[in-house]
Amino acid sequence: MALTFTQKERYSVGGKAFRLYEITHDGSVTTINATDIDMNYIEAAIPVTTNVLSGVADVDRLSGTTSGPFITVVAMTATSTFMLQAWGW
Repeated sequence: MALTFTQKERYSVGGKAFRLYEITHDGSVTTINATDIDMNYIEAAIPVTTNVLSGVADVDRLSGTTSGPFITVVAMTATSTFMLQAWGW
């Protein structure tokens, strides 16, 4: 299976890119590649941690790698969603 990405916002300023995506989890995948969010490299990522299904704020969704050609997230229940803000190029 795979994560589902829904782009909510995007812009570029001074050669840097900003992306805001809603990500729907599949229950198993824990890696988000920069190319998944239309980038080559992620300099910084910040999760907006609301679990839409439960209506309860989750703990931090990022784990381990938080910048580079990919980042890692905590495994979530299938169909759970969260928002991800990312800066890079």
